[in-house]
Amino acid sequence: MKRSLLFVLTMMIAASFVLAQPPVPSVSSNSCGPKTLTTVTPPVGTTYYWQGTSCGTLNTNSNLTYVATVSGTYFLRAYTGGSWSDCSSVIVTVNPIPATPATPTVSTNLCGPKVLTRANPPAGVTYYWQGTSCSNANTDFASTYTATTTGTFYLRAYATTGACWSECASVAVTYYPEVVASISLLGYWYYDNDPNIWMAGNPPGGTFSGPGVLAGDFFSPSTVGPGDYVIVYEYTDGNGCYDSVHHPVHVEQWTGIGDVNYDRFVQVYPNPVTDQLTVKIDALFQENIYFSVVDLYGKTVSAGSFINQNIQTLNLDQLNNGVYFLRLQNADLNFYKKIVIQH
Repeated sequence: MKRSLLFVLTMMIAASFVLAQPPVPSVSSNSCGPKTLTTVTPPVGTTYYWQGTSCGTLNTNSNLTYVATVSGTYFLRAYTGGSWSDCSSVIVTVNPIPATPATPTVSTNLCGPKVLTRANPPAGVTYYWQGTSCSNANTDFASTYTATTTGTFYLRAYATTGACWSECASVAVTYYPEVVASISLLGYWYYDNDPNIWMAGNPPGGTFSGPGVLAGDFFSPSTVGPGDYVIVYEYTDGNGCYDSVHHPVHVEQWTGIGDVNYDRFVQVYPNPVTDQLTVKIDALFQENIYFSVVDLYGKTVSAGSFINQNIQTLNLDQLNNGVYFLRLQNADLNFYKKIVIQH
């Protein structure tokens, strides 16, 4: 009888025993990326098991910490002597860190600014150019970036949700400045009996070519005779960067009359010109004047005539920006003028 009573009491005590659930885990305070959940050390004889996102009976992970990689409710449960407690739980919000952008491509030009091009970002993500340091700049999200120095350039992804930044993608750029060639000491108009003219190329060390070019970088009007010519100067620097300039030259036949300074009789304005160029001619020369506009390659890009007009307006809005030469001619006039078009 006593043994039966003891057994009943033991079963009643076991039935009334409830295993305490673990304290609610703490969650790391980082705003982006996986969150770390932390529990306390359980009592002796009890084990705390992480259950993931459902309250089950998993008994594989009893670490003090658990890493949550997605948002959700995470559960922790106590186990001892074949019994499980109720689950404790904690709600976790994980703002994912966006993937690092693909490495930008770099334009293949040897000289001058390099153009970097990025891929298109996924939805909810913006790619920002960071310049030459991996920072949190959030102003330049264009599809391309122009690099004007040698260095490493960075691109970074930003996720709108959670305001999270990725690691930086980077690309190395080698920049060589462009070469700009020019010719000095060479005019645009000569007589065919003028002496040889020494030409200076800039930067020095390049090569002159064209009609009338002699050794020592001289141009000889008497060698080519009357006509219109183009002198070319080409230069390549030590990096392989190249440029050339084309310089038109007009050679007039010497008649013995002497050179006339036509600038006293012809006014050309404005210069530089945007769209319309005004030409004002003295009455002494205004009869039946033929005009032409020539580019730096010697190509006539516009031509026509003035018939007994003192003032004429030339519409140049169809021409590209650059340097051109205006020529006015009739039986008594042979006028050249350099003009600059800047729309």
